Amino acid sequence: MTRTLHLVGALLAASLAGQSSAETIYGLAGAGINQQLVTFDSAGLAVTNAAPISGLTAGLGTVSLQSIDVRPATGELYGLDNNSLLYSINPVSGAATQVGVQLSPTPTGTTSTRTIDFNPTVDRIRVLGDSPSNNNLRVNPSTGATLVDGTLAFAAGDVNFGTRPFVVGGAYTNSDRDPATGTTLYDIEAGLDILVTQTPANDGTLQTVGPLGLTVSNTGQVSFDISGSTGLAYLVGSQLFGGTISANTLYSVNLATGAATSLGSITGVPSGSVTDIAVAFPGAPVPEPTSITLGVLLVGGLLLGRRRV
Repeated sequence: MTRTLHLVGALLAASLAGQSSAETIYGLAGAGINQQLVTFDSAGLAVTNAAPISGLTAGLGTVSLQSIDVRPATGELYGLDNNSLLYSINPVSGAATQVGVQLSPTPTGTTSTRTIDFNPTVDRIRVLGDSPSNNNLRVNPSTGATLVDGTLAFAAGDVNFGTRPFVVGGAYTNSDRDPATGTTLYDIEAGLDILVTQTPANDGTLQTVGPLGLTVSNTGQVSFDISGSTGLAYLVGSQLFGGTISANTLYSVNLATGAATSLGSITGVPSGSVTDIAVAFPGAPVPEPTSITLGVLLVGGLLLGRRRV
């Protein structure tokens, strides 16, 4: 029995160690009245919490969140809906609370490919949109006040100069509370299936990093975020509109080359595909092992112990 208990302890320790090295990731799944906020971790890839999105302000058509991100200054989860309204979101209950007023000017173009990410050095939201409008907006997260920045375009001398970009995802590095660390904005460009930098971000100047190695439909959605804790870049694709990227599969993206590598499929997604992700702020708790998990480990340990008798 002592040996069995030691074995169970080792199994539990291994489980906890795996969870301690994992990163908590929030995701949007589904749309409209069926839209939910899911939570999973980068190691286990199993959904540990799913909550219906509630509290969105009624507007034109069916209202859904289009993109989410964590605000480094406060650790809060924010979202943007298809009527250009900002919300703070409870990551456990899915309850959304409107923040400020409607973005003005509002982003133009296809709402399904709008993406948001916080610039950690100035506490402003970058809103990027699809072609042909190529929105590049800067938003105050407390009021919704919006500034229009330079139109997205490839830099002179870049290998893709002159090509109209189609940005469907963007994320800043060093999402922390230390402005001295600096930051770089990386984008996913779906027309050419490449990773690019947007530097300076306010100018909208794009510079090619390299190919993703995946076909991303230029009318689809890609969820993209960079961890403020580890600096790892994560991508989840959607097959809602085609492309060869695998739906509900988590990929890592090499920021030096652009290459995407599959980390495995996200299991337990309750409705449709994951359409956007946000890595939790450093220090966010990783879900504890459930009683079912502990039970499985205990039974497994007992069975292994019996075989050794």
